[in-house]
This record gives sequence, C-alpha cells and structure tokens, in this order.
Amino acid sequence: PACPPPERAPAEKKDAVFPEFPFDVPYQHPDEHVGPPEDYRGPSPDKCPTTKPLCRTRVALIMVGHVRGATEGNRMETVKRFIAKCREEVGVCDLFIHTWRYEKFMTKTWNTPVPSLGKQTDLNFLCRELNCTGMFVERQDLTNIDGNRDWGKGGVSYEGSRMVPYALYAANVQRKLHNARFGKSHDVVFRIRPDYFRTAHGDVMPSGNFRHCVSNMAPDTVYGIGRYVPGGSVPRSVMGNGQVRRPWNGNSGDNFFYARADVFDRIFGYWMQNFGNVQESTLKWNELNPEADIGTVMERLHIKVTTCG
Repeated sequence: PACPPPERAPAEKKDAVFPEFPFDVPYQHPDEHVGPPEDYRGPSPDKCPTTKPLCRTRVALIMVGHVRGATEGNRMETVKRFIAKCREEVGVCDLFIHTWRYEKFMTKTWNTPVPSLGKQTDLNFLCRELNCTGMFVERQDLTNIDGNRDWGKGGVSYEGSRMVPYALYAANVQRKLHNARFGKSHDVVFRIRPDYFRTAHGDVMPSGNFRHCVSNMAPDTVYGIGRYVPGGSVPRSVMGNGQVRRPWNGNSGDNFFYARADVFDRIFGYWMQNFGNVQESTLKWNELNPEADIGTVMERLHIKVTTCG
C-alpha cells in the first residue's frame, strides 16, 4: 500500500545544534518502524550459524542527497540489490533517508546555474521500494543563499556544500532518535546515495564483498571501496602551490563509505559544528572540491582512511 501523507515533525525532533536548518517533515509508516522484521524476533542468538556469521550485527544505511531521477525505470537497482544483500547478511539492516522536496538541487553546483524546481520527489517510491526505517524530507530555500559566495574555486555555493555534512548529520540524528525509541543500537553505519546511476566515480559495494568487509572492520577507521578513498588518498600528492594533484588525490570518495557507528558519530558531529573552520583548512590543500572537507575532518580526528571491496 501507498505510504501515508507526511506529517510535520514534532518540535522536540528539531536539531538543537543547527536550529536554522530545522527538520521539515518526517516521512514515516504509521507504526513508525518499517525496517526488517528481525527487530521483533526477540534477542539475537548467542552463536550465529556458519551460513550467516553476521547474524548479530546491526547495520544502519544512511541515504542522503537529491533523487535526480533515480526513481525512474530501473535506475536504483544497484541500491536495491545492496540493501537486499545487507538484510540477507546481518541481523538488522535499517535504512534512514534524508532528501529534498524536489528532485534536483536548488543551489549552484559545479558548472550549472540554479535550475528550475523540476518535479517533486517520489516519496512513495522511496518508502515502498526501499522499505525505509525512517525518512526526513526538507524544503530547500533559495532566499537566504548568497549566489556570490562560493566554496573555493569549484563553482559550488558555500551553502550548497554545507548541505552535504548537514544531510548526513540530520539522517544520523534520525537514526539515534530511532534507537532511543526502540532501545536499539547499530554496530556499523554506511553512507549511500540514491543516484548512483549518474555517478561515474563510484557506486555501492559489490554484493560479493559485503561479508568480508563488514567482518574485518578496525576501530577509528573509515572505509571506501575500490580506489575511492573518502577525502582522498593519504599521504597527499601536492604540487608546488600546496594544492593536490587531480583527479583523485583528495577530492572524491564520498559517494560510498562506512565505519563503526561511533566513528560515524564523531565525524559528522565534528564536521557540522566546525564547518567554517574545516573549510578554511581544506582550501589550503584543495580549493576545487568541497568533498575533500571530510579528509580534513578525519585528519583532525586521527581517523584512518582505507578501502575494502
């Protein structure tokens, strides 16, 4: 059945750290929990069968970003397969989504002017097809955006770049509110996005690598996949002016990454609370790519970056 119309979020669910970006509406199933049924099967077994060694592991998938046409046709098949694999392998695999009312971005991006509103996001699709545990949907207001204020020299607005850590932070707050309500926790958190069909630089983890990579996670470490290192490879290869060499040293790897839940909390709590200062530091070594901000954050927090799968 179709999901119900969204309702306005209760006041107590607004973000206390950044009240200028209050949550708009939580989009939830009537029972306020639409995740996999494992949550209601009682305590996890003391010993997992060999066919499912991760049966006691609890995973949260954090999906953020504009949909950008991903709900059309079979464009989200890789995402759906990854979610299905997660739910097959672990005890609980919850999905929390933060997205925007309209499918397209409404702030300046790499080389395009501010577009028209376009069509509204198909919220029913996200709720029905992906079986999300919870979703926050927000308006994206243009009235307070200074079109002349950019992040470095990459052609993206300062406010637009701040929406990346904000959306992840907001979805993570949603995850923690959910856990507080149900007395649960997560062991691992993945960052994914809905529009992998249009990203030539990264996709979700191949299903065959899931069990191995989740079974071998170290503390204080963030993992990307393939050659896509979150925040860029370290040590950085820089030119005479101190800027990293393109294309991949320090300017990508943010489309898909994962870490233990405590590491995820530290990264996005710090990034949001120190965004301006983090940006200033990042510009000293990468003035073209806002995604590199996460590299500065992990450097400051002494978090290792690597890849698996």
